[in-house]
Amino acid sequence: MAELRAGSATATGQLPVAPSADGPQVGDLFANRYQILKMLGTGGMGRVFQARDLELEEVVALKVLSPELFAEPERHLQLLRNEIKAARAITHPNVVRMHDLGEVDGVRFVSMEYVAGTTLRPLLGKSGRLDLVPGLQIAKQLCRGLQAVHAAGIVHGDLKPDNVIVMPSGVVKLMDFGVARRSRAGSSLTVIGTPRYASPEHARGAELDERSDIYSLGVVMFEMFAGQAPFAAANTSELIRLHLYAAPPSPREFRPDLPDPLAEIICRCLAKSRLDRPATAAEVDRALMRVRE
Repeated sequence: MAELRAGSATATGQLPVAPSADGPQVGDLFANRYQILKMLGTGGMGRVFQARDLELEEVVALKVLSPELFAEPERHLQLLRNEIKAARAITHPNVVRMHDLGEVDGVRFVSMEYVAGTTLRPLLGKSGRLDLVPGLQIAKQLCRGLQAVHAAGIVHGDLKPDNVIVMPSGVVKLMDFGVARRSRAGSSLTVIGTPRYASPEHARGAELDERSDIYSLGVVMFEMFAGQAPFAAANTSELIRLHLYAAPPSPREFRPDLPDPLAEIICRCLAKSRLDRPATAAEVDRALMRVRE
């Protein structure tokens, strides 16, 4: 099928229906409900589109999930339903709102709030690191979003700059949580993460809890304020080894003017043992509030 521009129609005046085997393409009408406007990104979990929900008459983000996420379809699908149900209960200004889980002819998808803005990744790419004041504002909002996610019994499992949206107003929203993760109760879905931000227990394939997200938050904050990640390696295996066994440097080694309390909380987040990390995102937030801007 030839790709159509968003909002375009066939000669009959109707949008083309997405072929179920391949999932939607830009210009398609998917699930007889979503007009696919444009591609927003791709990743290990699938493709993300901007779409118009014709039933609700609003623009949403639509994540079409990769079939590889469902090695045991019935069990994994039920666990995914449970996670989405929990995620739908989260209404917090620093969390992207989840809407629904759907399936059309074997193609599974999640609809969620569409947020205009940019991810944290290009902001770091432009400057290398963030100034203290805007960096602290982003970090505090991240902590508050994580508090809401954890309060719902969900472990994010893939916290990284690509999953943080910064809106033009300065509001920060955490996205891409609660889908194909390992829940706090230990019910295992396919755990997908990014080695650069993975906690030691995540790298080992162990059960995850909130403190695994705290570790990833520490890596993100290190990158935000120091201008680079705490660990760098030529390959994934070496990177995982560093997360497992190497002591992280202080961010002050790369930015000597960083306030001591900020460097201290980042290092605590990066502790190898989860018992040595802050127990909650709220504890990290309180420590950040004590940093003098």
